[in-house]
Amino acid sequence: MGKQEKRIEQLLKNPNALTYDEIESLFRNENFEIQRWKGSHKHIYHKKSKEFAVVPIHNWDCKPYYKDQLKRFYLATKD
Repeated sequence: MGKQEKRIEQLLKNPNALTYDEIESLFRNENFEIQRWKGSHKHIYHKKSKEFAVVPIHNWDCKPYYKDQLKRFYLATKD
């Protein structure tokens, strides 16, 4: 099992155990586009579905609520 598969598994089991950088790396490798808009808020954009999630980043991480939202976003846009 590679690093990407382990991150996906961790995202699905316990997203709070991952740092935002690990989550961002996971999304980049899954063909999502990371866009930085309006200061500390990042937009994670899914190219096929045209959907996006907005995540506020403070102190190089995001709150557990947003990590859970990213998990749901990942599952909703999964092919």
